[in-house]
Amino acid sequence: MQRRPDGGLRAGFNVLQQGSCWTIPAQCGHGHKTNCPYVSCAHSLDTDALRAQDGAPTREMRQFIGFNPLKLADVPVRTAGPLIFVTLADPLPSLDDQLGTLAAAARREPLGRLRHVARFWAVLDCNWKLASDALFEALGASPESGRLEERLATSTVVPSTGATHDELWSAGAAAAWEPLRLDDGSGVRLWRGFPNVVLAALPNHAAAVVVKPTKLDGVALVVSLFAYGPAEGTEVDEAAAALVAGWRAVTAEARARSRSVQPAGSSPIHAHARGRIADDGAPTGRSSLH
Repeated sequence: MQRRPDGGLRAGFNVLQQGSCWTIPAQCGHGHKTNCPYVSCAHSLDTDALRAQDGAPTREMRQFIGFNPLKLADVPVRTAGPLIFVTLADPLPSLDDQLGTLAAAARREPLGRLRHVARFWAVLDCNWKLASDALFEALGASPESGRLEERLATSTVVPSTGATHDELWSAGAAAAWEPLRLDDGSGVRLWRGFPNVVLAALPNHAAAVVVKPTKLDGVALVVSLFAYGPAEGTEVDEAAAALVAGWRAVTAEARARSRSVQPAGSSPIHAHARGRIADDGAPTGRSSLH
């Protein structure tokens, strides 16, 4: 996926796997399972967003798209609030049909006006179908909830911290961010969309968590944080670091829980996956968040 000079987005799929890469590409150099010296290898760990140099593609960008733009087949790309989605489904379903509960959540007007403030990666030791269970539990949701959408009171304790959501996100520099003020006053809201995204709306920020499989029993979480501007006179870096510190505690708890989490009939993603995974193990007709 590329940001065009006019600010729009273009998504493409390399229809010729050998992208003229004579070495392991940068985007999969740290993967646990690299079966191919070209792009499109399985279970790779991508880099963060790559910046062009004065408008010209860099070596890493060339490894994604190749030197011949005709090798790229265009892929539908859509946005919902601050999130970007692509899908390989044919015929193309509507975004709402693909995302279900997550669609309304992503389009909440307050979330659409937030700006990106921080991003970090974390690792869980479980299969991707169980990652959102571990994350929900780390945020204080009941292990037996078994729902795609969860509402928590701001007085709910975040297990690893011993603090409530309200205390965790309103302490120290984290208090600098403006309140999120969701229109329904429902406190903490959590949504998970099949196959690979968790969206959270908390007292003064929101988070989008992408679950990236790295091996059969391991995933990387890409946690992106969004918020309104901090109070006047507050350093943005300090305020963002406070949010990241809180989320690192949450993901550390999720990692500890991921080592013991087991498939259960109550896990909605696991149940959904059983019905949506094709014989070759690939999700069919669903959207992915990037």
